[in-house]
Amino acid sequence: MNMRARWIEDINAGKASCIFSLPDAAIRSETGRGIAPLVKLDFDGKPDLAGEVILSETGRGIAPLAKLYINNKSDLAGAKCYDKVVGSAAAALLCDIGVVYVYAAIMSEKARDMLASAGIAVEYGQLVPAVLNGKRQGLCPLEARVIGLSQADAVCETLSFYAEVSTRLSP
Repeated sequence: MNMRARWIEDINAGKASCIFSLPDAAIRSETGRGIAPLVKLDFDGKPDLAGEVILSETGRGIAPLAKLYINNKSDLAGAKCYDKVVGSAAAALLCDIGVVYVYAAIMSEKARDMLASAGIAVEYGQLVPAVLNGKRQGLCPLEARVIGLSQADAVCETLSFYAEVSTRLSP
């Protein structure tokens, strides 16, 4: 099984939340620090035999993508992203990063349209009208906050939401 198929399988099975396959340029750094030493392993901590460099996070909601965005945005341009759920907020972050491909097990129609209009190749397991909250009784709170916002404003609102939630969950 190739790595792309494995990552899609692992995302669909819930073994990973968000995976980035990085372009070669991301593993080189003018300062020599770069992120290469951190991502030469796959998300199971095993050497990636396909030779691709990956970066991953686990967690719930927007947290895995937001962490990767905050800590590694400059290294993720040109990357491919594999995620469990991509709604408008996640799509705004991915457009801002400058990824070239997104796979989501579940993707909202608005996210698909936003990514496609930015020239990003898109694949999904299931296309839904909107991302719902955990109880499936209404919109995801973050999706509700970014409805009607520009991409740039959606990025700011998403990061603000993530900061608020992270603060509440911190001991």
